[in-house]
Amino acid sequence: MEGPGLQACVVGAGSLGTLVAGYLAAGGVTCSIVAREPKAAMISTRGIEIKQLFSGKTISTRNVRVISLVRDIPACDVIILCVKAFDVEAIVASLRDAEIVDPHRTALVLIQNGIGVEDITRKAFPAIPIIRMTTTNGAMLVQPGFVHHTGEGDIHIGFWDAIRRARDEEVLRAIDHAFKQAGIVSSISTSMRRKVWEKAIVNAGINAVGALFHVANGTILEVPQLLDISRRLTSEAIAVASAMGNIISFDGHAAVQVVLEKTAANRNSMLQDIEKGRKTEIDHINGAFVAHGKQLGIDVSWNEFIIAAIHGIEALGRGRALAPNIL
Repeated sequence: MEGPGLQACVVGAGSLGTLVAGYLAAGGVTCSIVAREPKAAMISTRGIEIKQLFSGKTISTRNVRVISLVRDIPACDVIILCVKAFDVEAIVASLRDAEIVDPHRTALVLIQNGIGVEDITRKAFPAIPIIRMTTTNGAMLVQPGFVHHTGEGDIHIGFWDAIRRARDEEVLRAIDHAFKQAGIVSSISTSMRRKVWEKAIVNAGINAVGALFHVANGTILEVPQLLDISRRLTSEAIAVASAMGNIISFDGHAAVQVVLEKTAANRNSMLQDIEKGRKTEIDHINGAFVAHGKQLGIDVSWNEFIIAAIHGIEALGRGRALAPNIL
């Protein structure tokens, strides 16, 4: 099975969901996307367009079927959840209750920031393969179906645990192949738990800083005071993950530096949520390190402060639009 033989559905038509659906379709996958109205109607009319700000290249496709309800997801090999971490529980419950997931065919892919969505999904689907994906690609939704690929990064993809069927290895390779066909740097990992924790460390050091000060990633590098805050947050996250045995020989500070440089123009997802008056994923990112750090007796005071600051901004924004943005 390669790209053309894979049938996939992306749940969520935000920045990342649009980017993923567009590149999978460009890589030859038969792809559908779940979007709320009026987003669904706009994408149906215009298709998906990705503009790479780092290359000037534009990728357009009308080969993505648009669905407005989860219960209408067609039979497929893989369902890719591109929703916020705090919305995963509701989405997997909807998939389970509507009996959308074929126990003999379908695998679930999770692409959320932070820690914890894997256990939520496994509880709802004890016997369904879970594929975890991380990415450092930056994306910003301009309008429904039109996304700026703001920073070139990479994708790591692999199984979360030992639950899988014979065909799932082929599905995993097909996803990886499709991204590569679309020109995206992608690799299959046999240690996704470690990759997820490494990505969470990077997110902990970047996202809340950009959101708190309303700046693009590159500005964090340019302003010494912001970079210092980022490094303090990163150091605490590294200490927690190291104590738990979840990272090995990982230079978190260097990883943060690379992402800030490669995605300098990107306004990270937490900043985009703040700007739109939406709830953020702070509790699943920095909050995860605080929770584990307290259990281990590790100082996580900088992360505690940044969480309180972001929650304060969220509270101030509730008069605008802080409803969950599932799709």
